[in-house]
Amino acid sequence: MSITKELAAVRDLLEQKGTKLTKQREAIILFLLEHPEQHFTVEEIFTHIKATHPDIGIATIYRSVELYFDLRLVEKLTYDTGICRYSFIKSEDRHLHHNLLCMKCKKVKIIKKIG
Repeated sequence: MSITKELAAVRDLLEQKGTKLTKQREAIILFLLEHPEQHFTVEEIFTHIKATHPDIGIATIYRSVELYFDLRLVEKLTYDTGICRYSFIKSEDRHLHHNLLCMKCKKVKIIKKIG
């Protein structure tokens, strides 16, 4: 599904739940959509979004990614260190999949199909 269609689906879901897709929430979800299969900390998302939305606060990022997680739009990976990373889950990928974490570089690889 294209980014435009994914964004429209997010907007529709938020409206169904009685929540609006604010400019800040849209910027966050667009950032995640534009970086598929990458996992970001809230601080990394904040750094990228702040460049184009200087009025955004880090608390808005935290609240938004948790909202998206609750709605099953993003996946949340929590490491032993307590650090969480978030990634958008495309509509067609909202099924069981696995993540491999490289213990050396800490990059995450999504495994969609096994076997």
